[in-house]
Amino acid sequence: MALMSSEGWLFLLRWIHFLAGITWIGLLYYFNFVQVPFFAETEPGVRSGAQQKLLPRVMWWFRWGAMITFLSGWIYLLHYWLGIRGLNDPGTRGNDGRITLTELISGVLNPTTLASLPAITGFADLTLPVRASVTGPMT
Repeated sequence: MALMSSEGWLFLLRWIHFLAGITWIGLLYYFNFVQVPFFAETEPGVRSGAQQKLLPRVMWWFRWGAMITFLSGWIYLLHYWLGIRGLNDPGTRGNDGRITLTELISGVLNPTTLASLPAITGFADLTLPVRASVTGPMT
C-alpha cells in the first residue's frame, strides 16, 4: 500500500486519530487521578509553582490532542461518507455544487443515513427507536 494513495491516506489518518485520542484521554485521566489529588495535598507554594509551570504545558497537549482527534475523525468520516455517496449524488451537493453545512449535518447525523452505511455493523439495531419516532412505525 502506497502512503500517497487513498488507502494510505486513510491508514495515516486512522493512526493520527488513534494516537491523538490516546493523548487526549490519557491526559484526562492524568487530570482526574493524578493532578487533582496531588494539588489537594501539597503546600500552597508548591501548588502555585506547579500551576504556573506545569498546567500551561499539560493544557496545551490536552487541547491539541482533543482538537486533532476531533478533526482527524471528521476528516476520516467525511472521506468515507463522500466516498460512499460521491460528490455527484444530488443529495450531497448544494445548488452551486458545494456541500452546505445544513446538508452536511443532516446527512451525517440522520439516523437513516447512518444506519444504511455498510461499514457500521449493528448500528441499525441501535437506531430502531429513533427511526420509528422519525419515520413512523417500522414495517
